[in-house]
Amino acid sequence: MAPKKSELPISLREKIVSLRENGLSYREIGKKVNACFSTVRYIIKRHKERGSTSNNLSSGRPKKLSQRIKRKIIREASKNPFVSAITLANDVASTSGV
Repeated sequence: MAPKKSELPISLREKIVSLRENGLSYREIGKKVNACFSTVRYIIKRHKERGSTSNNLSSGRPKKLSQRIKRKIIREASKNPFVSAITLANDVASTSGV
C-alpha cells in the first residue's frame, strides 16, 4: 500500500469548490490543481453535505508522548536497565525540556 498523503490546504479545497461552481469537471479541476479526480470529487461531495471543506476533529485523546520522547526513553532504559521509572522519567524530562 502507498503511504498516506498529507491533507490538502483549506485554500486549495476552497479553490476546488469555486472551480466546480464555475462548471468545470472533476478531471479538469484535478489537472488544474494537480490532484486526483477522486480527491476532487470527495471534496465537492463533502462540501455539498456539510457546507464546509474543513476536516472533522480527531476522535480520541491525544498522545502524551511523542515518538521522539518514546525512543529516548527506550534508549536510556537500554543503557541502564536497573534504573527506576521515576529516575528515568526525571532524566528524560530534564534533557528534553518537557
